Amino acid sequence: MPAHFALTDAGCLRILARMGAGDLVTVHAGDDGMPEPDVTFLPWEYVPAPAGEPDGEVTDASESIGLGSLVGHLARNNLQVRRPVLGPATVVVHEGDHYVSPVDLPSHDDGGRVVPTWDYVTVHAHGELVLHDDPAWILATMRPLTDRHEHVWAEAVPGMPATPGTSGGAGTTWSVDDAPQEFVDRMLRAVVGVELRLGRVVGKAKMSQNKTPADVAGEIDALEARGRDDLAAFKREVSLPAAQRRHDLLADLRKRR
Repeated sequence: MPAHFALTDAGCLRILARMGAGDLVTVHAGDDGMPEPDVTFLPWEYVPAPAGEPDGEVTDASESIGLGSLVGHLARNNLQVRRPVLGPATVVVHEGDHYVSPVDLPSHDDGGRVVPTWDYVTVHAHGELVLHDDPAWILATMRPLTDRHEHVWAEAVPGMPATPGTSGGAGTTWSVDDAPQEFVDRMLRAVVGVELRLGRVVGKAKMSQNKTPADVAGEIDALEARGRDDLAAFKREVSLPAAQRRHDLLADLRKRR
């Protein structure tokens, strides 16, 4: 992991706190007895470490600090909850990614010594996977997960604030309590709660921090032209200053020689 691409633990947790969905990766004993990986893509809710444990001020130097957990729900007939898990599990979260074309980089016109690449921000969350069969636990974790995404979805409509309601349409949000209780009870019996108790998080933001400032600026223009404003903002706020610091450092070293 190049140091200029590595995310701190605190940076990883910020991504987990605003994530939508990620891949749950587990390993099980196959029919032939050999280890067999399995993967399910599902939404997660980040739960900070309990009160009394440090949280929010996590650094790479932390060893026994509480990182919190990720909670989600799997269908009861999913093989990932029907077969014992071998060792720890991993959730892979992708914050964003995009193709980098040489034609967008000014260095392409300076000898052409540049190739395409792919930029991305990702977090691998590792830990113990715990299954929960208690309907009360499942319901209690479904509420915040649903509420958060309902509000995010409603607020995505320009000029339409999110308001509770069951009529549907822009601006209204749905709650678990809107459904008939007997229907909710039946749905709860069809799923199993899953909790990944975080033991280690590894994050990487490969976002052209090692390129020239001019090339990063070219990528920002290309992203904005394609409506990728979130990634353009990351490169403007993080990658461009990092590229400038690297450029200045190299220039200083050349002067010293």
